[in-house]
Amino acid sequence: MAQSPDPEIEFRQEDEGQIEIGQGDRYVEENEVSHDSSDEIYNNEDGGDIMGGTEDWEEYISHFEICAELGHWKESEKVLALAASLRGPARTFYISLSSEEKRSYNALIRQLGQRFGSTRQQSRWLLSRLESRKRLTREPIAALAYDLRQMSQRAYVNLDSRAQKALALNQLYKCILLEMKCRCYDRECQTVAQAVEIIERYEAIMGDQGRKLTVRGVFSH
Repeated sequence: MAQSPDPEIEFRQEDEGQIEIGQGDRYVEENEVSHDSSDEIYNNEDGGDIMGGTEDWEEYISHFEICAELGHWKESEKVLALAASLRGPARTFYISLSSEEKRSYNALIRQLGQRFGSTRQQSRWLLSRLESRKRLTREPIAALAYDLRQMSQRAYVNLDSRAQKALALNQLYKCILLEMKCRCYDRECQTVAQAVEIIERYEAIMGDQGRKLTVRGVFSH
């Protein structure tokens, strides 16, 4: 084959040999990703940003969406690319999601936004977790109470400790039967610790049967 007299054509022929096309991935030298049929190239200088949970979520997803638009990524490609970028707490949170949420791009970014977005979004997420918290089967009441106190402190950071404890106690009452709640009211329990003492005493007398009566549901992530 005769050598092309056009140096630009010769250069492009050599450059094409550096491109490997794999399953769902396109690798171009120096992270250059072609985003349309023209010769324009989008150069991802960051080499693939990661989301660890401490970064600014709004800034990160904005940059990600621009990359996806320039690369003409399909929904399935965006889901995989976003999932692959998660590290640390963000990765742990991703693992806890349902299969449906992992497969849907819109559902995935909604969940990540609620968890790692602005302070207001995080507060709503923590409040939702607190309100949906139920006692696990055979879970000690003290363990449930401790978790509720911790969640109340995180969900209501702007309130004083007395208000946080009152909210935790109110949520604890939602996890037990009315009979046990009335017992705590009769003893005028003001704190979670006082209520736990009453419930533990009752369960010690009733045994496993008493424990089963106080379990109203199972909390799931």
